[in-house]
Formats: sequence, structure tokens, C-alpha cells
Amino acid sequence: MVDQTEITSMSDLLSYLQTVTNDNSAITIEHIKHLLKKISGKITINELNELIKISSNQVGIWEAAWLFSPANSPNTDAKQKSQQWRKQWETWFGMLLEQVPDAREQAERIHQLTILKHHMSKGFDYNRNKPLKRLFSAGLSQIAIIFNRIGLNDIANNLYILALYPKGTVGRAGG
Repeated sequence: MVDQTEITSMSDLLSYLQTVTNDNSAITIEHIKHLLKKISGKITINELNELIKISSNQVGIWEAAWLFSPANSPNTDAKQKSQQWRKQWETWFGMLLEQVPDAREQAERIHQLTILKHHMSKGFDYNRNKPLKRLFSAGLSQIAIIFNRIGLNDIANNLYILALYPKGTVGRAGG
């Protein structure tokens, strides 16, 4: 792993961020901006694409922490950090679209799936020792898929929320 004090190039930064991403570690946007200041030069399309993926990952980590926090004492710090990362994702995404306009649909889909992966992982961890809840959630998810396919998206969305977020969490309370 690259020591963050040794980061002097975009390659070093991406290597460090990839390690953080592989560990599913949460980092702040301020930390990344600090590291980016150490680097000079233009960011290539490939590097920008990697930064976009990393920011999607961070949005997912922080958003899941917020949505799975208790509704009566929400993790507002996680919410704020998720919003900061989402804003950074939008900035980098906009830069990518200026150079590759056709990338919009695929990049947005990857972004949403990356975030959902973190929500689902957090839900799985939450229900790890609750086999009936896992079964109930799986069943609700399957029903939601059916409702979504026949065009009843609002019902499907509500079922997804019931299936994914535990009672008493921000996600279940409506975020």
C-alpha cells in the first residue's frame, strides 16, 4: 500500500484510494482534496474514471452509515459526508461528460449499483444472525421486483425500503 505521505502523483493517489476502496474504508472528501493538492498535471480520462468510481464507493459507504443509523438519533455526520462525496462525484462526472458525452448512462448506472451494493451489504450484516428477517427481506425483494416489472414503481419502492432497512432506522423512516 502507498503511504499517503508519499503521494506525489496521480498514480500514487489512485493506488492509495484503491486500497481504501478494497477495504471499504470511509474517508473524508477533505482528505482527498488535501492529497489532490500535492499533485500537479492534467487528469487523464482513465484517472478521472477511477476517481468517479472511488467517489461512488464513498457515497455508498457514508450513505449506508446514515440510512442504517437510528431514526431517533441519525448519524448526521455520515449524511453530510455522503452529500459532500455526492457533490464531488457530480463534479468529476461532469468533467468526464465534457470529454466523453456517451458515458452518461453507463456511469450513472455504475454509480447507483455501487451505492446499492453498500446498502445491501449493510442490510446483510444487520440481519446476519436473524434468519427469519433475512427470509422475509428476500421475499419482499422478490415481490418488489414483480411490482417494478409491471409498472407499479411506487409500491415496489416501498417494498424495497421495507425489505432493506430495519425498523427504526433513517432509511425506513424516509431518509
